[in-house]
Amino acid sequence: MVFVKTHDIAELTSELIGKQVVLGGWIEDLRKLGKMTFITLRDVSGISQIIVKGELNENLGEINRQSVVSVKGIVQETKARDFAFEVKADEIEILGKAIHPLPVDPIGRLESNIDTRLNHRALDMRNQKTASIFKLRHHVLQALRKILSEKKFIEI
Repeated sequence: MVFVKTHDIAELTSELIGKQVVLGGWIEDLRKLGKMTFITLRDVSGISQIIVKGELNENLGEINRQSVVSVKGIVQETKARDFAFEVKADEIEILGKAIHPLPVDPIGRLESNIDTRLNHRALDMRNQKTASIFKLRHHVLQALRKILSEKKFIEI
């Protein structure tokens, strides 16, 4: 089964409540509570909670943090203070299982040395602080390039 992503997480709105969506991203956090599992799913646009119940929860297996997944489910409102909407999962496909222990902690709970972070830049960029620094750098350089281009400078 291959799911085609229909929405980014940031696109979840009240208009989608009760409708089926397909999201893709990596598992930032995972909390198994008996017959339910709460997955915090993150993509480049944002973060959302995925609710897994019933047979799907039993078949979740050895899914772990930072694994890349595709989730098909129904959008619903949530009472959780961290999320505006959540998705009740109908199907989950593991696209890439994360190795454990990870060489870099993307959540930022553990510090990694600079060599390890540089060798695993893709994982390091999942850290919100690191990603924010690079986004800011991107916008500053973009503005500087625009100003210099308007003044007829040539980038070499």
